[in-house]
Amino acid sequence: MVLPLSLSYLSLLWLANKSDRSLMELREKLVKFKFHIIFALVLSLLTVALVTYSPGFLTVLSYFWPLFLSTALFLAAVFFFARTSDLPTSSTISSDGSGIKVAAEGILDYVVGGHHEDTHFDSFTKLH
Repeated sequence: MVLPLSLSYLSLLWLANKSDRSLMELREKLVKFKFHIIFALVLSLLTVALVTYSPGFLTVLSYFWPLFLSTALFLAAVFFFARTSDLPTSSTISSDGSGIKVAAEGILDYVVGGHHEDTHFDSFTKLH
């Protein structure tokens, strides 16, 4: 780290000794790219901090293993039931989609057909 700093310091000294005009041009260019330099510096510092202070892969895996396991089991159950269910195949569904509409209407009839007790909420829904 000392070598790049000393080289940059020497280059600035060389530019300062060259002439005042070139030093003013350098300052103008630095001011022109001020936001670019600040952005690159902040991005570099964030990257170094993230790599330095972030936990390792095994630490994250050991913390989230129940979530990963339950998700994998859920996906396995979905694939199992998708393979073994008696849903109509594409050959039994007509091209106009009427088979899907019949299945959807059956599901809706089942859901709507349930009798719910509204005794707890009658006083809230019947405002007179």
